[in-house]
Amino acid sequence: MSRDKLVMCAGCRSRFMESDGFRYRSKVWCGQQSCRLTIDNRRTAQNQKKKAKKKDRGIFYKGVPNRARHHVLRRDKGRCALCGVGGKNNIQVHHVRPVSDGGTDEYTNLISLCKHDHDRVHLNMNEYSYMLSRMAIRRENEL
Repeated sequence: MSRDKLVMCAGCRSRFMESDGFRYRSKVWCGQQSCRLTIDNRRTAQNQKKKAKKKDRGIFYKGVPNRARHHVLRRDKGRCALCGVGGKNNIQVHHVRPVSDGGTDEYTNLISLCKHDHDRVHLNMNEYSYMLSRMAIRRENEL
């Protein structure tokens, strides 16, 4: 014999026996449409707060869009802009001016780098940023 326990609706906060309720988005609810909308609104607000916090910490950005990545790799002929090494699994697309500093996903702000050089550039951004920026602009204009 299972023991039925008292639970609270995540929407209207009314109490009822667990066997009389439903589950929606991992929440227990009483079955009223208005409660379902309340649960959705709370979840939306919670997700927006999470996104805002991530953006404030600089970790919201999801990377270079595929279209831009493919364009830059094709433009740079799949080779590192610094050392010329190629290889499908070795080449990464780098933002010359980081998104956290106001950089964009424009092609002139993106350049192909091998993993080794990408790590090296990130250690000394000030040293490489001007040179990489000029290189990306020149390559884009050559197309």
